[in-house]
Amino acid sequence: MQWVVVPALLVAFMTPAGAQAYTTTYQTPATQQQIAYLYTLVAQLQAQLNALLAARGQSTVQSGDVVITSEEVADARNNSVQLSGTATMNKSGDARFWFEYGLTRDVTYSTESRSTKNARAGANVSFTFTAPDIDSSKTYYYRAVAQGADGRYAEGTLKSFTYSSVGGRTTNSNSSSNGAPTATADNASSIDTDSARLAGRIDMNDFENGIALVVYGESSSRVDNVTDEDRYDNVSTSGYDLRKVSLSTNLDSDRSFTQTISGLRRDTKYYYRFCVQYEDKRGNDRLVCSDVEHFYTDRN
Repeated sequence: MQWVVVPALLVAFMTPAGAQAYTTTYQTPATQQQIAYLYTLVAQLQAQLNALLAARGQSTVQSGDVVITSEEVADARNNSVQLSGTATMNKSGDARFWFEYGLTRDVTYSTESRSTKNARAGANVSFTFTAPDIDSSKTYYYRAVAQGADGRYAEGTLKSFTYSSVGGRTTNSNSSSNGAPTATADNASSIDTDSARLAGRIDMNDFENGIALVVYGESSSRVDNVTDEDRYDNVSTSGYDLRKVSLSTNLDSDRSFTQTISGLRRDTKYYYRFCVQYEDKRGNDRLVCSDVEHFYTDRN
């Protein structure tokens, strides 16, 4: 919506029937005061609308002031967990942090927020929050969130944990007791209008000869449904919706990967995940993947 046209419409509305609206040079001081007031009112309404949309999660963007990281869950007891995060300040100033969590990827719950004042550029700020009333044996999703002094938001990687009331322990939902490979995805970095750097980690555990890959695209469902396949060759790409890049064709260990992807569209949300194809103990091909993460390309 272009707010700049609103005052002109309001001026037309205020012009008596049959009269000609030339320029503000012919307006009375009282009319000019009314127009100035309407400009202020429109600006206030726009700010309130932006705040409402942000609170509803409809205008979340990556903040230029803060880079946020969701850490692994380290402590759980009495049906609550400690969520930890780290924020790196790109610019000096104030910032606010909190966590979103829930039983689905929509992460419908929020912790209280915490602020830091006058943090210097380059500083790393660590913070923890308690998520109460966690049900045992259920998988929860969570992510760290920050708001910089510029008013924009930054979201950390969406991670997950499973709480066990026995001993108050947590286990990573991607881990496997039978030694199967695991995959994790980290935050995207070096994001531009048409490129980004993706980082992830694959641990083959008790298996070898893995085929590692990263998939990404504009379609969340296409990226999510990659796990419907069992082989790298069966993952069908589809334009901007889904692409894949082979990272290793003979992975036998625990290894971190970074992959720069290009040819992206500006001001667009992209989804991605790291995967590995392996042969299980029965000789069947399997494909395991990390959680689906996302980032936004720059506008300009």
